[in-house]
Amino acid sequence: MSKLGRAQVSMTLLLFFLLFAVVPLVAASPPYSRDDMISKSGDCLECHPEAADNLKGSTHQPTMVDDRMAKVIVGCIGCHPGWEKHLEDPTKDNIVVPANLTLAKQAEVCSGCHMNDHQATMLTTDPHGRAQLACNSCHTVHGNKARSLVKDDKDDFCGTCHTNVVAQFKSRSAHPLVTDNIRCSSCHFPDDRKDP
Repeated sequence: MSKLGRAQVSMTLLLFFLLFAVVPLVAASPPYSRDDMISKSGDCLECHPEAADNLKGSTHQPTMVDDRMAKVIVGCIGCHPGWEKHLEDPTKDNIVVPANLTLAKQAEVCSGCHMNDHQATMLTTDPHGRAQLACNSCHTVHGNKARSLVKDDKDDFCGTCHTNVVAQFKSRSAHPLVTDNIRCSSCHFPDDRKDP
């Protein structure tokens, strides 16, 4: 298939995904006001104070923990659908844990905030999406202070899948990654990126 043909297929897949997956999800997602996010997530933290502690200082720090840090309204109810039932009857069986969801359902939860062009291609045409990797294959939220939320910022974490790239680093004109001058995330997940 020619480059133009692949580009057309990729664009068609992306548009299909955005039209039939993301748009209905956004429309179906209840909008939470700042007050709802703070009060309902505050209810969650009464039983789960450790959640606030392990999110403090991260990009997913709940708004009510330190309002000065909040660039967007963040709270438990934004990532854990079904929280209403859980507040009424708090059992482990009636709360959604995004990390335990399928790729499609995890994308549904995460795309509520994280859906720029790059992230859309990660779910569709990017090799990560084609390999059926879910968001939590590489990222973790709770207890992670790294801005990129990559599970492990060590170079060997990315190298577990990207073995061909690691092999290239050992060649004569080696990438500075080998000398510990930079990490994969220095270029691939820069701190100044504009997406949430």
